[in-house]
Amino acid sequence: ESEPDSSMWTVWRENITATPPENIETFVRPPDLKRFFVLIEKNAPAFFAEDFESGTAGWTSLVNDVQGATSWELGSPVASTGPLTGADGSLNAFTTNIGNYGSNSDIVLRSPPIDLTAAGPAEAILSFQQFRDADGFGDTGIVRILSASDLSELGTFDPDLTQFDIDWNEFSIPLPGTAIGQSIIIEFKFTSDISADNFSGWSIDNVEINLQ
Repeated sequence: ESEPDSSMWTVWRENITATPPENIETFVRPPDLKRFFVLIEKNAPAFFAEDFESGTAGWTSLVNDVQGATSWELGSPVASTGPLTGADGSLNAFTTNIGNYGSNSDIVLRSPPIDLTAAGPAEAILSFQQFRDADGFGDTGIVRILSASDLSELGTFDPDLTQFDIDWNEFSIPLPGTAIGQSIIIEFKFTSDISADNFSGWSIDNVEINLQ
């Protein structure tokens, strides 16, 4: 009571482990006749997070074109232009070929199923780091949200591959409401036109879903 500013109080307990579905902390009753507590919530961890440093972890890539000149590859990019590492200087990212991407390509990268049945009424935010380094004209990228049960499309988002990045940047969008309450798959779809270009294409890293 002598210090009304709770920010100045001595930390009594910290890094308390969550005990879902209800958080309970048990401790010996202090000898004080009166003691006040303030609970400070830390930022909740991501509902889903993947930085690709441990490998593909259930992610799959598909090549839908005949030419087969491009595929989603995991590693450190070494193209003529674009990034030379993953986001934050990490070793791994998914990119449209480790080197330059090819022409007439149609490829997809899919996440493992992500179960949002326990997400409740919260809004789900998808975010990821990207590096856009395509020709800026006929090459396209799209993010699709699919139902894991039948691969039906729940929503699409345009990361605008007409832009040229000079560094990794974050792309963030709310998932469609229909995604809540079911298992979903995140799909990154890249297509290139007939021209042969010396670019890295599209690189993806640090994929997260956070609940708000």
